Amino acid sequence: MKKFFFYLMSVAIIGLSMSACTKQTPDPEPEPTPPKVKQESLSATPVGQTDLTLALTVAKDWTDSTWTIAAEETYDWIDVTPKTGKGNATLTFNVTANKADKERLAAFNVTAGKFKTYEILISQAKMEYNVNATDLEFLKAVVEGKMLGESTPVIDNWYQVDAGAFPGINMIDKDGKLYIEKLDGAPLTDLPAKMHLPELTHIFVTDAVGLNGKRLPTDWDTPKLVFINLKNNKLTGPIPKGLAASPALVEMYCDGCDFFGALPHDWASKTLKVVILANYGTPKEVGEPEKTTDNPGLGYLIPATLDVVLNNYDATGNLDNSPMFWHDKTQFKIGGIKEHNWIGFEKGWGQIRYEKYDSAAVAGDLTTWSDHRLLYDDWAWYFSNVGYPDRNGGVPRIMKEWNQADADAYTAQCEAAAKGN
Repeated sequence: MKKFFFYLMSVAIIGLSMSACTKQTPDPEPEPTPPKVKQESLSATPVGQTDLTLALTVAKDWTDSTWTIAAEETYDWIDVTPKTGKGNATLTFNVTANKADKERLAAFNVTAGKFKTYEILISQAKMEYNVNATDLEFLKAVVEGKMLGESTPVIDNWYQVDAGAFPGINMIDKDGKLYIEKLDGAPLTDLPAKMHLPELTHIFVTDAVGLNGKRLPTDWDTPKLVFINLKNNKLTGPIPKGLAASPALVEMYCDGCDFFGALPHDWASKTLKVVILANYGTPKEVGEPEKTTDNPGLGYLIPATLDVVLNNYDATGNLDNSPMFWHDKTQFKIGGIKEHNWIGFEKGWGQIRYEKYDSAAVAGDLTTWSDHRLLYDDWAWYFSNVGYPDRNGGVPRIMKEWNQADADAYTAQCEAAAKGN
């Protein structure tokens, strides 16, 4: 009986103990519901900015939580403030200029408690130059070589070039890019190695200081070039083939220089009216007579594609008494004041006469001339394969076949002679 009593007491005590333990254990707190992650995208300008902002809106379920913002990886071009806080806030992203030549991306996450609440993606396009690529290359060469002398500008930001920063180099805005349109009075002391200027129409740089002994760029591409005047610059070397390939060229004045070598064979322009390459120099002082020495090394052959007219001085070498010079607007003058330095004409030039100028000629009067041209109301002299027998040293009778190897050899010969001098 006693054993049974003790058994009942033990069971009761154990039951009470279990009941007491059950009542002391609290019910677990429900897990908080993760907030919906907001996604935001921002775009930064390539030049950089310090006011790229985003309004951070705190949701009700994490109002009392401290939030933090951190980048997904280390970036050296973007930062954000503030980096932590409570409640609504405005995030400010500080972005530097993008000179990496590619788009940049940055990702930031905002965390409240242990939950991510915002994903922020920021993109920044690469920096674009405001000058066309080949024009920019030209301008950089001008600055690096100080080719405008004391007027050469200091450029701190090549991405945003001021169109008026370069004296005598006029630029136009085309479709958001700057292009060089004219070299008009630029005080050049040298020339870049490349002349790739797609919108260039005019070059007017005469009597430039420092161009003596310099050369025209051999790498030449000016599809819209109409007018070029480089008179009295003492430029030397061959005429670049690319200049002859300019299809819109109308007038070319390059006298007073010291060019040599074979002329380009293929001249693309069908509107060419003036080609003056006389190398007779200029007077040393105002009032002095013109120099009478010539550079005999320019020519080789007169290409048939240069369908222009030879104008020269009269038989006495006197400019003032020359009735045809400067009156006819279609001119081809190369070489001497007093002498012709031609090696020959290209065979098949197409003209059969070398007519003497006749001031009494009347347009359309075939009895005066057996073959004629009337250009701008003035009769002109022109090439032929006959020559002009009444004048010693007149147009040569020699006609030759064009040969590029011979032309290159002739230019090399002129190069050697120039170095020897």
